[in-house]
Amino acid sequence: HRVDQVAPPPVNGKEISDAFFTLAAAAVNDVATVMEDIAGKIAVESLLEPFTLSLIEYFRSLPHDSVQKSKLVFNKVSQQMKHYAEEYDVLLSPVTGIPTPPPGYLSPLLDRETIIERTHKLAGFTPLRNITGMPAMSFPLFKLEGNIPCGSHFAARPGQDALLLSLAYQLEETLR
Repeated sequence: HRVDQVAPPPVNGKEISDAFFTLAAAAVNDVATVMEDIAGKIAVESLLEPFTLSLIEYFRSLPHDSVQKSKLVFNKVSQQMKHYAEEYDVLLSPVTGIPTPPPGYLSPLLDRETIIERTHKLAGFTPLRNITGMPAMSFPLFKLEGNIPCGSHFAARPGQDALLLSLAYQLEETLR
């Protein structure tokens, strides 16, 4: 195999993050709305964690076309990544942007902005694969201090799942 260092993908991280959290908030709001309909009362602080409540409040403050605009962002990014990945068999990035955080790092008791900021630091690479439909896998190629596994994230073009499975087999055989 040959590995080349390449420029980051030509996508707008903030735009992707905003769309991602808008759609996440929409999903949480949908569940809360169903729960409210069943229970016959509005979701209250005593029943939901602060982060969950903040997502509901955030979503309910957005313009009505926010979900549609977020889906358009995902479609645009999918096309950008499709073109970006055309000349490569596999893209390699870290799984996380920081070493393994301590317990509570993403506690739902934290405020929404803190959780979003920490999510950016922790999971800045993998959501791009999730929203674009690119098959991907995480593989613990290295160990950090304390023998903590450090993941490498491999992604391929849509439809190239078999390529990743083949690579996983090769990596497992090599690391035995």
